[in-house]
Amino acid sequence: MKSLFSCLENVDVRREWMLRADFVKKIGLFNSTLAYIIFFYEYGRISGNRLFAGYADELMGKVYKNVHQAMPMGFNGGISGIAWGISYLYVRGFLDGDLNEILKDLDEKVIKFMKEEDRTDTAKEVFGQILYYVLYRIHSAKAHEINSPFTKEMLYNSVFNNPDLPCYPTLEDFFADDSIQIMDDAIINHMYKKLVRTS
Repeated sequence: MKSLFSCLENVDVRREWMLRADFVKKIGLFNSTLAYIIFFYEYGRISGNRLFAGYADELMGKVYKNVHQAMPMGFNGGISGIAWGISYLYVRGFLDGDLNEILKDLDEKVIKFMKEEDRTDTAKEVFGQILYYVLYRIHSAKAHEINSPFTKEMLYNSVFNNPDLPCYPTLEDFFADDSIQIMDDAIINHMYKKLVRTS
């Protein structure tokens, strides 16, 4: 994973990404402001250069300012992806404060979505993405001893409307550290490919 963030060691790539990050209009997770933010924070840590963290801080202000309740729910350019990105940055120690307070409005929208019984086809398509965000929040809250507005019971009820189904224990696999890490790595890899493709 470190090798992905090291792509910014190339001064031309760094300059180009900093320039593009200033002008990108999307704030979502992939090929957008939040993707650049994650890479600049991570590279700043790898390189020991606070300039990149400062730049990421500035860009983060743009995300906070432009996120809104009317956004779609999915990972690409929507609420669950932005919320995952903010959670990831918090867990990695790049953001301070009360994560539940920072994500309160977005989490309320996710909870409302999870309780809906009649979902449109579009909503069904993004349901798995939203569930991954919820899994991530439950797992990271436990790992870092912070509270989460989400519970395993909420997750199971949303998926099955019955937490007593026989497959209940098999879902425990998704809470394993390595399962979460594999998914996080896949998300970071996907972000990287999207950013490189636009270079």
